[in-house]
Amino acid sequence: MLSVAFEELGKGNYAKSDEMFIQVEEYGAPEAQFKLGCLYAEGKAISRNLTKANELINKAAAKGYKEAKNWLEQKERERKEREQKEREHQEWLASEEGQRWQEEEKRKQEEERNARILREAKRKKRNKITVICAVAAVLSLIAFIVYRSTGSFFEFKNNAQGTLTITGYSGKKEVVIPATNKGINVTEIGNKAFYNKKLISVVIPDGITAIGDHAFYGNRLRSVVIPNSVITIGESAFSSNFDKKGYPTYEGNNLTSANIPDNVTSIGRSAFAGNSLTSIFIPYGVTFIERSAFYGNPLLSVVIPNSVTTIGQTAFYGNRLTSVVIPDSVTSIGENSFKGHQLTSIAIGANVTLDSTKDKGAFGEEGFITSYNKGGKLAGTYTRPDTKSKTWTRR
Repeated sequence: MLSVAFEELGKGNYAKSDEMFIQVEEYGAPEAQFKLGCLYAEGKAISRNLTKANELINKAAAKGYKEAKNWLEQKERERKEREQKEREHQEWLASEEGQRWQEEEKRKQEEERNARILREAKRKKRNKITVICAVAAVLSLIAFIVYRSTGSFFEFKNNAQGTLTITGYSGKKEVVIPATNKGINVTEIGNKAFYNKKLISVVIPDGITAIGDHAFYGNRLRSVVIPNSVITIGESAFSSNFDKKGYPTYEGNNLTSANIPDNVTSIGRSAFAGNSLTSIFIPYGVTFIERSAFYGNPLLSVVIPNSVTTIGQTAFYGNRLTSVVIPDSVTSIGENSFKGHQLTSIAIGANVTLDSTKDKGAFGEEGFITSYNKGGKLAGTYTRPDTKSKTWTRR
């Protein structure tokens, strides 16, 4: 009946399809109820409705349907993991380092507020702009707004190099970024250009060289293809699952895959934080993985190339790695870079600088840091029998 309901929906027979959906919800087989619940949860083919999703999947589970039970158990595990991450984050904020960070953020906000007040005072002192200048400014702005037949609007600004930067957008949730506007090449995506636009997909054209800070922050992206022309990826460019104070929100972007172009040399702070990446390949040429770049993903594997020299604080915090290979090129690993994992194997080069503070070390694990530092910082693969053990053996 579920497949027939979707056929009727595709034909535009909404009343009939709704009636069939209700019959599945009330009297359907547990398998059909489970499938319909998953569709409501994912928002595919029908509008997303988490309340209905949970109700239907619970019904299927109550009837003994194994997949429904497994789904509920998985969601419960994920909920507990989120709560654990939030508790750890709260503990970090309460720590000395967290307090310093909050004080620094307050200082920055105060400086920004004072700067805004100063700019506003200067603005009020300026002479009034004549009507002719105002009209000219409006016409100039209109010249750099493109209307596309897809129903999408892009805002641009001129660059010194004679190219364009995208500064804003409004329109459909599936966006194809233009490579040119009025014959001028688009080379950059500006800071917050697509901030919180509820996008579900984006195509970035070849020719874009820079993706600015928070460019795609707070959307609903599931995958993204970044062209090889991109050289820099800014801070929190594809992040979403943290609010302004750094608390996890678990909403917005949910990338399950992402390609990092070969030309990128630095991955910005929180660039892919808070998504659902399970694996990532970092290309050779990247030298700096900045703070929290992949924070809060369920990464099971990561390839770090032999070009990376620095891994910033909390870069891979809260993932699910059981082993990691740190290339010989790495000379420094920041606090908590690999904390929150289930590591039993760490391959690492010689003389890497690791913080030796308990609970704040690069691996958030006292035993490994002690074994490595006190053992002369020798290269090798360090292993332990299980995650509870603090005894690491080099081989």
